[in-house]
Amino acid sequence: MAETYRLYRQGLFSLALSITGCAQLAEDAVQTAFECLCRSEASPNGSVVSYVFAAVRNAATDVVRSNRRATKVRESIFNEAAHNKESLTTPVDGLLVRERDQLLRVAIDGLDDGDREVIVMKIYGELTFDEIGTVLGQPGKTVGTRYRRALSKLEEKLRGQL
Repeated sequence: MAETYRLYRQGLFSLALSITGCAQLAEDAVQTAFECLCRSEASPNGSVVSYVFAAVRNAATDVVRSNRRATKVRESIFNEAAHNKESLTTPVDGLLVRERDQLLRVAIDGLDDGDREVIVMKIYGELTFDEIGTVLGQPGKTVGTRYRRALSKLEEKLRGQL
């Protein structure tokens, strides 16, 4: 479990963040998922990575359900990456990076929940379509089609803006 967390922590956090919309709730969901996984005596039938992503997805969904009355704060899944990039560039480059990341965040936030989850797990979690399919309970080919359609939607939204 520790190795899986180390390798996939950013993708797991990004998935939880895309579901909860709040960094603190996302961290709680990831922590809750790993607590449950460590206590559980059950072992995954397939890929450990898919099993862990499914657990985090379920924990994040539970967190959202239990905090439905709380005010949602949408945070960018790019904030940390943007801050790291800014420290390596000129102020003008940093401004351009922030603007690009904001446009991309808005476009990704505009996707429906299912498409957003597929994009986050594929790009930030670096999961295969079959692994994502295991998490979502769908065939890998269906996930691949959803991914390509979501990318087309993003491209359409961003055409001429970047």
